[in-house]
Amino acid sequence: MDAEEIELEMKMIKVISKMPEKIQARFKVLHMLSDERSRINDNFEKELKALEAKMELRRAPILEQRAKIIAGEVENFDEYLAPFDAQVKEVETIVAGIIKAPEDDKKDEEEKHTPTDVSHLKDVKGVPDFWSVAVQNNMLLQQVVRKNDKEAITFLSNVFAKKTEDPQAAYVELTFRENPYFSNTKLSYTVRLKEDGEEPEAVEGCVIDWKENKNLTVKKIKKKQKHKKTNETRTIVKTVPTESFFNIFETRQAPADEDIKDKEELDSDVEKNLMALEEAYDVANDFFDLYTSDALEYYLNFGQQYGDLMAGAYGQEAPDEDEEGEEDEKPKKGGKGGKGGAPPAGAPGEQPNPECKQQ
Repeated sequence: MDAEEIELEMKMIKVISKMPEKIQARFKVLHMLSDERSRINDNFEKELKALEAKMELRRAPILEQRAKIIAGEVENFDEYLAPFDAQVKEVETIVAGIIKAPEDDKKDEEEKHTPTDVSHLKDVKGVPDFWSVAVQNNMLLQQVVRKNDKEAITFLSNVFAKKTEDPQAAYVELTFRENPYFSNTKLSYTVRLKEDGEEPEAVEGCVIDWKENKNLTVKKIKKKQKHKKTNETRTIVKTVPTESFFNIFETRQAPADEDIKDKEELDSDVEKNLMALEEAYDVANDFFDLYTSDALEYYLNFGQQYGDLMAGAYGQEAPDEDEEGEEDEKPKKGGKGGKGGAPPAGAPGEQPNPECKQQ
């Protein structure tokens, strides 16, 4: 047990000890049962982590093979074509046996799929735009890719993401082709979590080597300035920070807990820093899910749409965007549960990219 859990235990014991004697016994037993339940949950976490590590080893060669195909390093696909054809027949047989209600047919008609255009791949090796299109079709990631970032994202050529348990952290590494925005080949960042495994403690980012006048994390604004003595007015150009996907690569540190106890009176800079930390962690989780699970689905435009994601977050139909007084919130992912909760999936360790210098 950690310090917080021990403190809670002592408080519960004190409360039970102050109960009338006739009542104490039943709550003592309930307390012991609760402790036993906690031990079972702890064992579940340990066994789950071991299983996740085992599955990660089995998944690694599959993801490596996928990367080679995307990069055009593998062009002989004979080994997989026969199993694919067999799977198609199996799926067609299953679908043929499904009887749909009229309302389901109407829903299918309304939800027409727009396939990804792949005609440009005829004369090239691999799938060069695999990751950029997958990110573009991922509604969660598109919330942090601002308008000015979109062209830079088209140069994305590879994604790698992992989570570790010791220390508890999430790591993202993005590889880019040569582009007009920055000279880095790879950009990476690591989100370190607090002891509870739920909140980000720090982001260890990297320095982006922006090319001249191409920094997407700043913008220029014009301000009129009046001379105090002559009253003459002049226009000056000032560079100020702006919202950008690439802000997630900035190194940040969470303030000490004692500095944010009263969250209603947070300093604006502290609040912005906390929001930036949470966003970086959310994005790391989104990239982890994309990398390990859903990349092909999103490339082919079969990924969840934002309305579906919001419906899942609310447990029912997504709220109407036009409803007054209601705002959509991005459903958060990742983060380890509290005592007895299931941990995030682990991933094999990999050293941060040396080309992306840590701040």
